Amino acid sequence: MDPNIRLQKSCPWTDPKLKHSRQPDIGIGIRASILGSEYYGEYEGHGQSKTAFELHCPGAKFHGKMLKVAKKYDMEPAVFMEASTNGLTTSILYNCYGIDVDTGRIYHCWITDRTIPLDKFCQNQESDKSRCSLATFCCILRAAMHGLYLSDCHFYNFGILLTENATEHLVVIIDAGSRGILRDER
Repeated sequence: MDPNIRLQKSCPWTDPKLKHSRQPDIGIGIRASILGSEYYGEYEGHGQSKTAFELHCPGAKFHGKMLKVAKKYDMEPAVFMEASTNGLTTSILYNCYGIDVDTGRIYHCWITDRTIPLDKFCQNQESDKSRCSLATFCCILRAAMHGLYLSDCHFYNFGILLTENATEHLVVIIDAGSRGILRDER
């Protein structure tokens, strides 16, 4: 694992527009000290076990990347490190533990590429929803061929990874769920 990072709440959980049965870990805004740079983490969303923040520190290594924070060890970084080599997921750029300086609580943290979540992308009237569905289905099949069986195939678990080509982008998995890669069951 990479060196630990320091986390600190920057904004309290107060936004009633964010509907979820679980409040996000730490808060909706955080400060993160990573490799000597101070980032502001802006809340992007959360699921059952992790909270995602977009990192902001212009000119720093991880500016514009996503920081995911989980209350306990999550196997997603290990799965993504293997699956990203096949173009199935985003890359893991940093994997470490984070320490909340206010409470001393330890979190599992990792930094990954930024994507546009597919459910948000498809809200745009100009998006080709049938093409997005086909790309997602193909991604699910490619993942299964490599032993990664997804437990939740909703659009919010996939994202559009922007590429140099303005008309063709890659659909990748952004949440691996609760299963690892099963090599013997391809």
